[in-house]
Amino acid sequence: MKKILLITFSILAGTLGFAAKSHAITPYIGLDYMYSDYGFDFGENQDGRWLEHKFNGGAASLGVKLTNNLAFEGFYQMTENGHSYTSNYITAGDHLETKMKLRAYGVDLVRDIVNMDVLEILGSIGVARYEMDSTRKYTLGGVTEREKINKDFEALRLGIGAQLNITPHYSIRGMFRYSLTNITEIDDIKEFTVGARIYF
Repeated sequence: MKKILLITFSILAGTLGFAAKSHAITPYIGLDYMYSDYGFDFGENQDGRWLEHKFNGGAASLGVKLTNNLAFEGFYQMTENGHSYTSNYITAGDHLETKMKLRAYGVDLVRDIVNMDVLEILGSIGVARYEMDSTRKYTLGGVTEREKINKDFEALRLGIGAQLNITPHYSIRGMFRYSLTNITEIDDIKEFTVGARIYF
């Protein structure tokens, strides 16, 4: 994963240098609704089956269009508080309650695969750092305990989507992203975003 991150950042740095020489830089901002599905995998103990894995959330991005068909953008995203509850976890009267929230920030390189002026088909590659905060409250044999679990990890993001350019300054974009993580507890992350871009 470290080699992948290094290669990705090298490509991004080289692209920025090329764009700076061409003087074709257009800044923009974006706001998106996000739906994400986390592929939890905790091995044979199957702890992941009790976790909420589908989340609504939001994302904000700040980018620069480097050329007519290439953009570089940084993003920050956050999910809602996910909540799961199960009773009779082991024996009658036992229960488990889990609350979870995930945040992520990183960079993406976005390129036009097809550009028809009004409609663009986009592809993207990027890296992200995720922060997962969860609280588990469980009652076993009449005894209640609470524990907090915080985990940070990185992921390589691959995306495909489309953008509708309403005017030269306002666009609507939808993207699907598939992320591969560097931890065993989460196999992959699937994210769908839809929102607006404003170009300056």
